[in-house]
Amino acid sequence: MQIMKMKRCHEKEVQHLVSAVFQKKAQTKKVSKRKTTSFVAVNHGKVVGYLLVQIHHDPILKEKTLYLDNFVVDPAVQNQGIGKSLLETVFSYAKEKEVDAIQLTSRKTRVAAHHLYQKMGFDMVETTVFRKEMN
Repeated sequence: MQIMKMKRCHEKEVQHLVSAVFQKKAQTKKVSKRKTTSFVAVNHGKVVGYLLVQIHHDPILKEKTLYLDNFVVDPAVQNQGIGKSLLETVFSYAKEKEVDAIQLTSRKTRVAAHHLYQKMGFDMVETTVFRKEMN
């Protein structure tokens, strides 16, 4: 298995994986990639894991936070260390970029993912997330 920055040739496989796991159609419209980086886990030429990161600079708090989003591993290969490898890659990337913290949100139903996050050193923070769709 290999962890790498996502390439254009991975897009269709990633869209399919995200749609299948989150049971929500992945968007195909173009968005700015300027402030984001995506990583994929590829096993035998097939994308089996994906996550997207974005670094946010807060000029008031003087803090740099890396936000992790759409973290997904193909259910057929879960519990094989793929999620851990993706997170370790993100940790290295965060150190390279000198971020102060890494933050993510996760649905309550993703209990196995929560165990991984805690095992990898994340603390659960009580919060309420609000969202407004703009389409």
